[in-house]
Amino acid sequence: MMENKGKSIDSTTNWNKSCRRIQWVVCSLGLVVLTACGGLHPGYPGGDLVGHLGVSGAAITRQSATATAEPVRNGAAVREGDRVATGTASSAILEYYNGGGRLQLDANSAARLRKERAAPGVCSLVELLQGQAWVRADAGCGVELRALDHVVRINGRANVALSEDRFEITLISGRAELLQPHRLPLAAGQRYSDGDGAQAQVQTLAYSDAKARLAWLEPYPFQGWCCYGRNVMPAASTQCLPPDFSFDEATLTMQCKHKDGPFAWLGRLRARH
Repeated sequence: MMENKGKSIDSTTNWNKSCRRIQWVVCSLGLVVLTACGGLHPGYPGGDLVGHLGVSGAAITRQSATATAEPVRNGAAVREGDRVATGTASSAILEYYNGGGRLQLDANSAARLRKERAAPGVCSLVELLQGQAWVRADAGCGVELRALDHVVRINGRANVALSEDRFEITLISGRAELLQPHRLPLAAGQRYSDGDGAQAQVQTLAYSDAKARLAWLEPYPFQGWCCYGRNVMPAASTQCLPPDFSFDEATLTMQCKHKDGPFAWLGRLRARH
């Protein structure tokens, strides 16, 4: 699970500029196609949509700001401000609609999920309320995570654990920066922790120790949809290449139709970045 794309800020900026140019050309032609950038994905309504859920286990609920908690099914939409919680022996994966990565909650965990529009390069905001989460955020589409009095910006792969009065983040790859209660950059393989009355500390872990933090991910099987050629079929996440897998059947169906079309190179270009 160790990944590090190693992209520079300059290359990300140039990529974003190229995306905007591509979108302008496509829009001027009046075509609706799958582009390499957010905003023109077929089937993506945008608005207050944060993403779609994959569920493993039965004890998973979603609660909006104006409703009571209710059980959710695989593929359920998550919207601005929704609270997602897992129970015993259950896990949930949020697949961000904007292509910004994924967030997985361990058993007995809860998070409130939002879009983040205030900071450049940040696509979403997560308030971890309890438990443990695995964050996979791409270099140009980061996640800002808040827990207790901590704020950390993640552009990579990280495991975050929260107990009643203890906060811990282990950065597996990419980069991250603690913004509150003080500013502190983190490098891949480092773990930051504080709480329980102990002084905050940063440790550099061996690869095996860092990987051990992710052992909780393995027991949970997830079912979703896979694009085979131009057909979408039910599949386990382990049976499908990541770019061809989704919990959102409707959007994947639209993408699958354009997979081998005249604009297919845009999807391949996006996958490389």
